[in-house]
Amino acid sequence: MTRQHQLIAAAAGLAFLATAALAGCSSKSDDVATLEGKAVASASGQAGPAGQSQKERAEYMARCLTDAGVPAGLDEEGWGGDQASLVLEPEEPALLCTAATWGCRIFTAGSYEEQMNADEAEWEEAWALYEDVFDEWNEPRVEAVASADAEDSAAFDAAVTKDDLTSAWAGKASQLLYLGKDYGKEYDQCLAESGYTEPEWQTDPTEELKDKQKTADAGAEWAACARENGFPQVQDPAPPVADEWQTSPMVLLPSSITEEQLRALLQVCPSFDEEANSAADDAYDQAWEEHGNDDSFDWGAFYDSLDYPTQPEIGFDTPGYDGNWDAMEDVDPATQERLEKLNAVLWEAQNAYYEKRYGSEIAVATAAPAEG
Repeated sequence: MTRQHQLIAAAAGLAFLATAALAGCSSKSDDVATLEGKAVASASGQAGPAGQSQKERAEYMARCLTDAGVPAGLDEEGWGGDQASLVLEPEEPALLCTAATWGCRIFTAGSYEEQMNADEAEWEEAWALYEDVFDEWNEPRVEAVASADAEDSAAFDAAVTKDDLTSAWAGKASQLLYLGKDYGKEYDQCLAESGYTEPEWQTDPTEELKDKQKTADAGAEWAACARENGFPQVQDPAPPVADEWQTSPMVLLPSSITEEQLRALLQVCPSFDEEANSAADDAYDQAWEEHGNDDSFDWGAFYDSLDYPTQPEIGFDTPGYDGNWDAMEDVDPATQERLEKLNAVLWEAQNAYYEKRYGSEIAVATAAPAEG
């Protein structure tokens, strides 16, 4: 897939409200032990020590689902170490909907690697099969978001929490649709047998600080340019801290800046390097042409080798627009409207680039981060 498809697929994954947590089939073996840290036999008689490590539980789930008729495997790298998660690897598209994994996920056909490289036509085929069921399951979240007061960030967050949505799905039987059959009962039973749970996201503080330092360095370079071009009050970003991405190093412009002044500043101090991004995108697209169907190609290592520039994060010295999103509700509506327009100007160059290259915007012109 192109880089655009990767980004869109990642965004779609968040919208589906489920990572790759899958489980469920009944064990038919007579030698099944209890689940309190002892070995458990799957339907095929293979022992899987459920109740022990996350990886062992996930392995048990993969065997059990496969025994039930739904091919499954593990994503051992996505979560790292003992945080392995389970994925379906169906021969044809499948859909899993369950409160246990907080919603629905659609799977294209093939191995986990093939799913990561699925093209637009494959996603459209899978979506066409399961769109109605997906929409039915996702309705509580859609209603919660629609009824929430977007200007009240605390209330909005509460409206779309996992606990609230799980309550909305209470008593609703899981559905695992594959090859015209619903394997929901098998899913639920094997989930109970194994003790498998979707692993929580764990942030590596060392990697977090490394990434944030790159952003801080890019911000400091941009701030120096701003100081040299009419805005001496602009400071370098605050030193980064490891706080599970609750904050990010940000350059703060004076909220009194006008749109005309901001556009003039961005002409001499651009925040988006189109030339460097274009060169990296060209290299990626060329690699896709050559290796798109090669499962052995190490896309992770290749992507890390690309010279995508780190962009500065730029905001304004007004609470709610300085990285403290929760304070936005205290800003008067007129100021909000003006700063939102200025924030959109900050994203114009990046949005224009992706519109020209891929036909759609990737960047989002918004002051607050999108809900995941």
